[in-house]
Amino acid sequence: MTIYGLGKLTPIQLEMIALSGVLIREFYPDADGKSFSDTERIWSMKRARYDLARLTGEDFGYDLSEWHTYLTTNADDYGYTHPYGWTQTERIVVRRISDPETKRLAFLAEPHDDEIGWHRHNAPSVERLHPQIRVLLANLRNEIPKSDTTKYLDAENAYNILVAMTGADGGFDADKWESMLVTGDAT
Repeated sequence: MTIYGLGKLTPIQLEMIALSGVLIREFYPDADGKSFSDTERIWSMKRARYDLARLTGEDFGYDLSEWHTYLTTNADDYGYTHPYGWTQTERIVVRRISDPETKRLAFLAEPHDDEIGWHRHNAPSVERLHPQIRVLLANLRNEIPKSDTTKYLDAENAYNILVAMTGADGGFDADKWESMLVTGDAT
């Protein structure tokens, strides 16, 4: 597939770029200076993780380094190092492996579909909520400073991720969310 600004890429190269938190749309001319939301990036990362696991039969979560190592050692099987887009893909992925923004997005994306459950161990306690959900609730309460680049999200992004993860809607009221998630009552 030919991507504006990147050239020809194999499907697995596209997935690795997406897993790194980079949106392909960022390379299009009309994207110059446009910012994309964390929600868009996280959903792209989730889709890429799912597709990579489906294509390879492996699942290294959002660990870009593990995926990169695995795919470079099994390159013939998947076309990851195919000359079409290898130079661009490797440049993006290697740079993003140690990027704090990629790590922050991976932290927020970590609960995947079969783990997203509203609470862990079905116990009615805030402490049993999945750690990422507790971080999102703290963001709704503005308890996390902007300087904490690994956990901070604005309230709107925290809200959108909570809705996407749970299918519920507690608005911007962290106490309402907490009550719904602890009791499992989404009504």
